[in-house]
This record gives sequence, C-alpha cells and structure tokens, in this order.
Amino acid sequence: MERHLQVYDKSGALFAEFYFNYETATSGEVRITTYTQGETIAGIDIKPVIPLTTYTVPFSHGKINSIDEIKKFDQSPAIDQLLEAAGMSIRNMDFVYPSTVRAFRYNILHQADCVGIVNIRANFIENIKELEFMSASRIKSDEALSSNSLETNQALLRRMSALHGSKDFSFKAVY
Repeated sequence: MERHLQVYDKSGALFAEFYFNYETATSGEVRITTYTQGETIAGIDIKPVIPLTTYTVPFSHGKINSIDEIKKFDQSPAIDQLLEAAGMSIRNMDFVYPSTVRAFRYNILHQADCVGIVNIRANFIENIKELEFMSASRIKSDEALSSNSLETNQALLRRMSALHGSKDFSFKAVY
C-alpha cells in the first residue's frame, strides 16, 4: 500500500506530495511536502514550484480491500486534516498517482549479521509489487516474490523471511 500521491491546484501547479509508508496493514507514516508557486518565465508554459514545508505524521485507517478504497481514504477528511493543521486545505484539488515505479531497498539482518538485500519495485496504479532478495552468502538462496499494491512492504518482507525459515530477521530501510 506504499504509494506516492501528488495534489495539484486548479491552475495545474503542484500543491503537495504525499509518500505513504506502512508499518502495519492499517497504519504507518506519511511524509508530506507542500509547495508554493515560483516565478513564471515569460513564454514558457511551466508552473515552477518551490518546496515550502516537509513533515512526517502518523496515520491509521481500517482494513482496506481495494485500490478504490485507498483512493477514497486519500481524499477523505482525515487526509485534509493533516494539511489543515498547517493552515492548508486540499478540497477541490486534483489527485494524481504517478505511474512511475517506486523502488525500495532493505538490508536484511539476523542479529548483527547482514544476510542479504531486498529490492522492492512497486507501481501503485498498475497494482504490481515485486520483491527480489539477494543473499549475502550464496546465490541459491536468492528469492523473488510478486504481490499487489494492497500488500505492505513489511508484510511482503515477513512473507519472504518465512520462506527462509526465520522469524527473527529484521529489516532496515536503505534510502
């Protein structure tokens, strides 16, 4: 359910970006960046924006069963309240989920030892999530899993560790 959401004002300028990252299937943190319009250049049809503020806030919701339910949550009053706290509102704006693939990388640790690296590539709109585990010890232990946008990265990582017979792996995000 990790996703990137862009919000545009009625003039077509980027107003805010939301990066949702989940700890559980119903909660996590969202990093919000708001923008202000920069000076336009005569003769160029580009709406320049300048980052204004970036902050991270926790969120939670009930069980979600479809991408349409996620979209409803993203446009719900709960999300608008996150920006209202900063004196802004996203009512009557355009919501866009970029069709680009987002990449996530995690170090997989067992106690203090690194046992491998996981790359997750996800496209929220196309409902695709692919995990690739690269073992630090041997190539035969490499693993690939597929999922959909409704499964969180944490759930996919736990599923991968269960395939390797270990419940005490820890996952450290690499940015």
